[in-house]
Amino acid sequence: MEFQARRIKFTVRKSARKKHFAQLQDANKRMQKLLESSDQISAARQRGRLSTAPSLLNRKLNEFWRHAKRLHEALSTAWQCACAGHVAILGLEHRTSEDVEFNVLFHLDNNQHRLDWHGTKIKMVTDTNSLSIAVPQQLAGGRVRFDVSNDEGEVAMTENMAIIHDLCSALSSKCIDCISFLAAEDHRFMLYAGGHATPLSNPTTITLQDVLSNAETFTRRRRYELALTLASSYLQLGATPWLNKGLLKEDIVFLQNPTEPLFDHPYIRQRMSPPSDTPASEVIPSLGIRLLELCFGKPLEATSFRSQLPAGDDTLAPIFDYTAAIQWSRLVSEEAGPEFAEAIEWCLHAKTLNNNSWRKELWQHVIVPLDACHKQVWQKFIPI
Repeated sequence: MEFQARRIKFTVRKSARKKHFAQLQDANKRMQKLLESSDQISAARQRGRLSTAPSLLNRKLNEFWRHAKRLHEALSTAWQCACAGHVAILGLEHRTSEDVEFNVLFHLDNNQHRLDWHGTKIKMVTDTNSLSIAVPQQLAGGRVRFDVSNDEGEVAMTENMAIIHDLCSALSSKCIDCISFLAAEDHRFMLYAGGHATPLSNPTTITLQDVLSNAETFTRRRRYELALTLASSYLQLGATPWLNKGLLKEDIVFLQNPTEPLFDHPYIRQRMSPPSDTPASEVIPSLGIRLLELCFGKPLEATSFRSQLPAGDDTLAPIFDYTAAIQWSRLVSEEAGPEFAEAIEWCLHAKTLNNNSWRKELWQHVIVPLDACHKQVWQKFIPI
């Protein structure tokens, strides 16, 4: 009865009715302008991607994967010892510089429980006349800073350098001033080996799998930053021996101080073994699954989408993972916005890509949107 009375009152009172309809019309117009503005911003952002991506890609990153491949070849050639199980972890970063530098940690002991890591800074040079050498300076708290030196005396000393033929012995050397190089094709990779005097004091490592399973300190800002870093690293390392298989949570590692992982410095773990030739388009969906996990802050196997499917064997498990990821990805837009959703959607459907153009498309459809998400989160300083 109350509803009917209000309806009759609204029908009879013409002035109130006109007022309410006018307010509704005004709200609709404002909504229309907001949607049009959003469409214009999206279109402008897309035009910006298409105009800036080729120049940035060609200038900074288009050749980097070739150098990463050369470094892996040089390192593999230099492993001349009979030891088994050597591991190298390569530092990952969202690169904004054209410098070809690598941070690599080596584990030399067969006993994986020993904390025997050797830190190195590797810089590629093609012209020894303009050579610069990164010399580590130990700081308080076990940190290290690399000061670049162009001193003429140091450049002159490179003329008498010997190529490293046995990397295991070179890294095991106790000489902290020993600087030498690896060679690949027409390039030199200058290497400073810390040996037993490495500034990393008994570091332990933790994997992304472990972090996602216990993610109290893995904040949204850190997850978005890592998502951008992983996508950018795939552009740099995809289809090279560093990253020519699925991007597994177990292979993404962080050094750990006594209180928490060093999230700002992720690494990719790689055994020094012959690489396999897997097309990039078949591997990129695994990047999409990692982005999904970073978006929501939990591993795929902890979701209802995955638990509803069989565990599967080595052949079927990846298929079930992919099926669950497709279902989970439908929630990304509500959780993180259209840019993050676009990046994940592109990765999950990358199997149809042309292997000759995937880097350019990865930049446009994944890195640029994730960079926008990352900047928004850092500007707003979202603590959760």
